[in-house]
Amino acid sequence: MDEHEGEKIQRVTFSYSKSPEYKQFYVTGARGGVRPYDFRLDFYNEEPERLEIVKSDVKGRPIRRKHLGKLKVHREYKTGIILSYRALLELSKFLNDQIEKMKEKGLIEEM
Repeated sequence: MDEHEGEKIQRVTFSYSKSPEYKQFYVTGARGGVRPYDFRLDFYNEEPERLEIVKSDVKGRPIRRKHLGKLKVHREYKTGIILSYRALLELSKFLNDQIEKMKEKGLIEEM
């Protein structure tokens, strides 16, 4: 029998450190979803690119550009995360709490 059996834990403290591999990225979007055993989410930055036709002279120098009126968006994936379902629920609660605090401070409005 364990000598601590039946004792209640009074307090848990956490210590924090950052791994040498730790990185932060600014991202403009995310894409992912539920898998059979976990939830996966990839983060990306978007950069718009205008599509154009370039006419060149015989030496290959551009002499006229014509915009096609179309916009192409390039998404560069920066990193991805894999979460257990429990971690996903905890992250969801954390993010929702942060959004509510931002609303209370007038930093964001309802969508």
